[in-house]
Amino acid sequence: MAQMTMKKPTSTIEWVYVICFLSCFVTTQAIASDAVPGNKTAQSMKNKKIKLEELVQKLEDANPWSIKKVSEALGAKLTPDYSNQYNASYVANRLEYGEGLIADKVKLRLSIKRNNEMIRLILDFAKDAACLTHEHLKEIYPSMDYIGSGPRLEHNSPTYSYRTYEVKRSWGDLFFKFDYQQPNCLTGITFAPPEPSREPIVSDDHKMKLEELLQRVEAANPWTAEKVSKALGAEFKHSTSQNGDFNHYDDTRGPDDLRYEENLFLSRISMRTDAKTNKAHWLIIEPSSSRSGWFTSGCFTLDRIKKSYPDIEFSSGTPPPRRATDTKAYYKTERPWGRLSFGFRNDCLSDIVLTPNQ
Repeated sequence: MAQMTMKKPTSTIEWVYVICFLSCFVTTQAIASDAVPGNKTAQSMKNKKIKLEELVQKLEDANPWSIKKVSEALGAKLTPDYSNQYNASYVANRLEYGEGLIADKVKLRLSIKRNNEMIRLILDFAKDAACLTHEHLKEIYPSMDYIGSGPRLEHNSPTYSYRTYEVKRSWGDLFFKFDYQQPNCLTGITFAPPEPSREPIVSDDHKMKLEELLQRVEAANPWTAEKVSKALGAEFKHSTSQNGDFNHYDDTRGPDDLRYEENLFLSRISMRTDAKTNKAHWLIIEPSSSRSGWFTSGCFTLDRIKKSYPDIEFSSGTPPPRRATDTKAYYKTERPWGRLSFGFRNDCLSDIVLTPNQ
């Protein structure tokens, strides 16, 4: 068989012909791709016929949820957002449906530790989307009940910037969010699995009580990232201050992974050390609140703390770091190594600050 060869262009005109040919070929392929059933353009046209209740039903029918099944229900591909050894997040942006419904962002969060079980599915609607009123939603979901500020739908949302309504389903809960700035327009939906499926995994090392936890931390003084990590089971992420004078160590994996006694979950462990001497400036331990995530610590009252630290007394100042906080009051006790401070909000323990002597 004779082998077909292509003469290499030698003139400007020949090069122009080649470029035109390639451009036409690429354009033709793109058009052909769009004509294939299931492609983005065809799917977009199909999505624009779907009403809110139909979209919700499609997503409910995708349970048990997976990336593939949620993508199919949405009619759009979910792409990786972030992942670590504990969780993975996938997103899709600007999805348009029927009757002016526009999902500005969809986020699916899965637990890697639980074989990719869904933690939550969030739909945030665009500001330019059609206004779906509370009355309209009530007609579709007559059992929809007001529950107050409810679960946070976005990590950086102000805690009390919206009203949340709940609909109980056989698989879990549906939360409908209405911003106070748009009090009668739906701005978000969260699909939340039932509570048992969100039960944290507890290792033998993470069954100690609060007092035992603090004893281990105190015993690790003088603190280093390695010693504190070992004492608390933390996995620190290291960063350096802008001027290079300090080292910051943070473990913000959340209460899903930082669980201790039955009702003690930690949402944050943070430490700052001197970059030159590596001496600790402070160490912060924060029990999880309803604002921190799904897992909420029990209320550790001042009376409970006083039983373990009878010499605790009210402190008029805020321990370092002096950051913006809505903590109502701090109580302190002096220790051989420095100061141990307990912050309380609404009569429940909100944070613990250990400040060593400098």
